[in-house]
Amino acid sequence: VILSSKFLTESMKLKYILPVIFLPIFFISCGSTPNIDPSLYDSPTPKDAPVRGNPYAAVTITEYANFVCSACLTWKKQIIDPLMEERGSDIAFVFVHYPFGLHGMTDEEVMKLNLASECAREQGKFWEYHDKLFDNQAELSTASLEGYANELNLNVTKFNTCMETEKYKSRIEDKSE
Repeated sequence: VILSSKFLTESMKLKYILPVIFLPIFFISCGSTPNIDPSLYDSPTPKDAPVRGNPYAAVTITEYANFVCSACLTWKKQIIDPLMEERGSDIAFVFVHYPFGLHGMTDEEVMKLNLASECAREQGKFWEYHDKLFDNQAELSTASLEGYANELNLNVTKFNTCMETEKYKSRIEDKSE
């Protein structure tokens, strides 16, 4: 998570930055600790990553997450969702895929989940699909992806073609290096 905080009030710092102090615990509980280059804190958020909230906000939270990570789900439900509900117009929340297998899923299976979210994004429903994957984390499987697309009223033929061709695989892999 990268947090730009030029204009945070003291109460916002206490409420929203304090949880970031526990970020190492967050990554450790996901099963691995990424080697994050400190220069990333000065670099812009990836330009093609999906943004929720105000893309021009003074505060940007960039999350590198995995749809099968239980700590990522906890972070989403306890920190990000309430924060976006309360201050969404003041924050840009950026999601970047962390496409590595964990919790019994292989790298390939996790990549399929990431691809599905990007194929949904192609039809303007990234965040809805993102939420669907996290909300159904306990039952995630590559077999359920088409069903989620159908539930969200996506063009399933277009979605399946996108999935079969792995159209956005390079976009996902570029962010993970």
